[in-house]
Amino acid sequence: MSAKIADYLEAIGVYWPMITSQDTPAPARVLHDLEASIANTEKHVMFETTITPDEARSQIEIAALVAGGREELKRRPIISSCHCTIAPLKHDKGPTEAAIEFSRAGVPVYFLPMPQAGVTGPITLAGSTVVGNAESLSGLVIVQMAAPGAPMLYSSEASNFDMKNLRWCAGSPECGLLTAVSSELARYYEMPSTSAGFSTDAKMPGAQACYEKAVTGTLPVFAGYDIVGGLGLLDACTLFTPEQLIIDAEIAGMLHQLAQGIEVNEETLAVDLIHKIGPGGNYLMEKHTLEHMRKEHFMPELADRRSYEAWKKAGSKTTVEAARKKTKEILREHQPAPLEKDVQKGMSEIIRKAERQLIRNT
Repeated sequence: MSAKIADYLEAIGVYWPMITSQDTPAPARVLHDLEASIANTEKHVMFETTITPDEARSQIEIAALVAGGREELKRRPIISSCHCTIAPLKHDKGPTEAAIEFSRAGVPVYFLPMPQAGVTGPITLAGSTVVGNAESLSGLVIVQMAAPGAPMLYSSEASNFDMKNLRWCAGSPECGLLTAVSSELARYYEMPSTSAGFSTDAKMPGAQACYEKAVTGTLPVFAGYDIVGGLGLLDACTLFTPEQLIIDAEIAGMLHQLAQGIEVNEETLAVDLIHKIGPGGNYLMEKHTLEHMRKEHFMPELADRRSYEAWKKAGSKTTVEAARKKTKEILREHQPAPLEKDVQKGMSEIIRKAERQLIRNT
């Protein structure tokens, strides 16, 4: 369901599975998650659940089948993999070995440091940035020693720790600042970058979720991160709701529009057109208006811009209710291009074989 909704939403260019298939055996969940993702979106799939090299090899086999072979997968990777470090300054054996497997197959990887300022990183934001940067770069060195020239991204999701509630903060301004700083580091190292943003500690869609996501999303977008995630997630990235995914896509679209700025050239200044229309005229019927309308203006699918009277007459729906209606509409009407039947069958066979082996190994 989440993959299908993400496939529809224009603001989402890369799909990150937001939930996991807990109705399948634990050692093979990552394979079922990948199968469900690839079968329901045509977009690149980025995931963070691979913890053993055996899982990585099976995922590479699935991706190569869908891409059209190992060489085609290297040429045009349809998946990428995230591997969390253990703050402060540690790497876990299994995920690191899995990252090496992906890298040797040409699948892009990145290491995601998550130091918590005051607990697993210095209380100062600059100090926690140093810890996160060291973790990210050390992962890069490990992979490049094993697979020189392998494609990699720079990342960080450092945040602060709430000393009153004893929890990692997702929706704090400090989280946004730390993410923005890591974007500057990515540019310094001349690396593509990805990180979470659009983060919140809210437990349900609503005002807190929206203002925290707007704050934590604005900083990485304006700092220049190439890929910013977190859409659809609540409660410090532990809860997914489709309504929030719809709302977040709208927030992301608005931020993207802001980040484009205003293009100034002879065509957009429209001086000749202004002279033509003159005082007291209007621009509604002009070809120039039609040609530039969608590029220059953000067109919301969710935000209600009608008058109060028109909104009330239409049922007085809240933003969450409108998002729920949009969710049902997408699931009913949107259909990603289906995979070839032999590819679907091949994926199932790979998973069945790997599932038995992974369970035995466990």
